[in-house]
Amino acid sequence: YNEPQYGCADTTFRYMEVDPFFTFYVPSGFTPEGDGLNDTWGPVGQSFEYESYNVQIYDRWGNLMWQTDNPTKFWDGTNQNSTKDVKQGTYVYVFKLKKFNTFEPKTITGTVTLYRHK
Repeated sequence: YNEPQYGCADTTFRYMEVDPFFTFYVPSGFTPEGDGLNDTWGPVGQSFEYESYNVQIYDRWGNLMWQTDNPTKFWDGTNQNSTKDVKQGTYVYVFKLKKFNTFEPKTITGTVTLYRHK
């Protein structure tokens, strides 16, 4: 509802459709310490029913630390090649997703911070 300076009332509506493609949350950090709290990292939200799904984690030098094509698998803070714990720090993630019945795949990038208190 809007009432302009000349006393005339007006109403404006806007309908928005939310693309359910993006109905998930990506945590900004996690603490893989084995205490049962935030021990793994990955997207949280509705079920992932995608034609293709890939998550890659890189260190600051561009080295691949971890990747999966399985939407139910989460990163536990280890280097996938050596199975050793990676150092505390900020890592880059790249999601490549293609939903059924869509033509264009989506790429979502961001950073995640891994904290170690031990």
